Amino acid sequence: FYMDVDNWIQWSPGSIDWEAQNLNRVVSKGVELQVQSRLHLGPLETEWGGNYSFNPVHDKDQKNKQMIYAPRHSGNIYGDLKWKALGLSADASYTGQRLHNKVGDTLPAHFLTNLSAWYRFKYRQQSLRLTAQVLNIGDVDYQNEAYYAMPGRSFKLSISIDLHNEGR
Repeated sequence: FYMDVDNWIQWSPGSIDWEAQNLNRVVSKGVELQVQSRLHLGPLETEWGGNYSFNPVHDKDQKNKQMIYAPRHSGNIYGDLKWKALGLSADASYTGQRLHNKVGDTLPAHFLTNLSAWYRFKYRQQSLRLTAQVLNIGDVDYQNEAYYAMPGRSFKLSISIDLHNEGR
């Protein structure tokens, strides 16, 4: 892809809150790749996939400096296994180093992994799904925004109801 944009509005951290800044000219060019596959092995269903993005987006007024909070490299992979009413999913995501101000300070790259297991069942003619998740398995210390830490390893248990079940 290639975009050459005049009057790009960029939100940047200000002294108190985020501020809108008008950039005269921004060039965003890069490559995005995606792959996905499904395979049935008898009663076992598998799905896997991933994507990668190379996105050098530059503010032409700032000597082609990478724009803030825009990683040059990012991507993720995932895999799902389903057998009857049980499922297991894993995913991993990578976010490359990012500038967080115009001075050139950066946020480091980070790699996150998650795992979930689920069980689908019926209760009084309603289809339900019980899911257990471990998020950020590696307990990675990272920030999406400078000076605001994101959660370490966390656990989540949820139940969801299929409202489109129609009594099946």
